[in-house]
Amino acid sequence: MPSLFLLVLQLLPVLNVAVGSNISMPNCVDHCGDVQIRYPFGIGPNCYREPPYEIICNASFGSPKPFLREFNLEVLDISWSDYSEFNLITVVLPRASICGSDGAKEIHSYDLKGSPYRFASNVLMMEGCGGSAIVKDRHGEIMSGCASICASDAAPINATTCYGVGCCQVSIPDNLDYFEIAVVFEQQIKANTFNVSVAVIDSESMLNLTGSLSSLEIIPAALSWNVSFAKPYQFEGMANVSCDSPIHICKCQIYYEGNPYLPNGCQVVKECTECIGHCDAGYSSKHSQYYYYCKKHPLFRRAPFLGFVAGLGFVLLVLGSYGLYRYVKRRREIR
Repeated sequence: MPSLFLLVLQLLPVLNVAVGSNISMPNCVDHCGDVQIRYPFGIGPNCYREPPYEIICNASFGSPKPFLREFNLEVLDISWSDYSEFNLITVVLPRASICGSDGAKEIHSYDLKGSPYRFASNVLMMEGCGGSAIVKDRHGEIMSGCASICASDAAPINATTCYGVGCCQVSIPDNLDYFEIAVVFEQQIKANTFNVSVAVIDSESMLNLTGSLSSLEIIPAALSWNVSFAKPYQFEGMANVSCDSPIHICKCQIYYEGNPYLPNGCQVVKECTECIGHCDAGYSSKHSQYYYYCKKHPLFRRAPFLGFVAGLGFVLLVLGSYGLYRYVKRRREIR
């Protein structure tokens, strides 16, 4: 570790520097309900970086809920990871229940053009039968799709059974700023109406799904986000922040934590501020993250040996002193 970093650690107690993880601009609300509002997102004037990051905290639901003002989407979580290539915001996309006749189509589109958001790690899920769900791009080209048929003995719906009988799923390509969903009902089936439910759900939630779409009160979808800077290397020279170009995903460097988008937002990790000597780091592949611990000075690691030597020296000193005392006393007696 750089010697300058060690010097900072040693001076922290003396300077009484407050160490913490800032998440919002000063004097700005940093929570709406249970959701942390991390800068560049913000509530109120001068609290967010640009209009796409403005959050409205709506308290008309009984408990406050945050919404992206520009798209009127409920926000469930705002996060970034020092170990992932994406910053993520979890939102709720509207679920569609469709009742159609033979050959009918219902189209739903989601457009994020001109914003810092892109769709990331999501699945299109359709429950019902007699139809197909198709994902198209901005030009109407088919990117993916799935079909579902009915069976009287269909198993309960979950992620392991949603593959064509009463339910189907298909991955939505990442990094899209637009896609549309077309639900096509099969003309060959002799029935007057078909009922299907369609939703976009993030991949992790899909894997943990144990019931049907109708059993979920909230269906989370994932968007990636990034920040554009007037100067590509706005934080150049700050040893505790690094930003990838050209997408400008910023992260706190190792031994630091906090909000890399705020001035001085990355502070020394708490574990290191408590070290008397050297702070070291390890990497946990199981949890995909670093962990920190205080590392004893080499002199401290030799403490047992030094203690033994000191004790032995003390014993020899006592014996030597006693022997000298006996010798002097004997000489006096002889005189």
